[in-house]
Amino acid sequence: WRLERRVGETEEIVQETFLDAFRSLDRLQDRSAFHPWICGIARRKSAKARRRRRPPEEDLAAWDGSGEAPPGESLETGEVREAVSEALASLSPRQQHLLREAYVEDRPAAELAAADGTTAVAIHSALQRARAAFVQAVRATFRERGFPLPEPRRTRERP
Repeated sequence: WRLERRVGETEEIVQETFLDAFRSLDRLQDRSAFHPWICGIARRKSAKARRRRRPPEEDLAAWDGSGEAPPGESLETGEVREAVSEALASLSPRQQHLLREAYVEDRPAAELAAADGTTAVAIHSALQRARAAFVQAVRATFRERGFPLPEPRRTRERP
């Protein structure tokens, strides 16, 4: 649900995720890694669904950049997309790169670490800092534009 926000599509992704997990369960070597493994399947399914929903490139190429929203997008969504893009552009090039590679291209931390000549732990740490910087940048951009800010997620209190 957090990845898609579309009930029907989310249900389909969950079903496909569990079917794929069931079919490849024999390939899971470390049973204690089940949660990250199945979440990875769900993330890839969700990314694939988002790519399928994108308007065709020729529709976007024909868009003249006017106040009208591009095909398949409401004006409000376009304004939010522009604000998020502005927030992303305010991050360092490294943070932008890490966020895009990890969350848009869905590359695992180990792969990013190998390409970067560092460790997966260092990548996870850098991603945590990049996410925090991105959240701050989005909040600042939304405030500047007068957009409503989402409520912060509540975390469980530790005893």
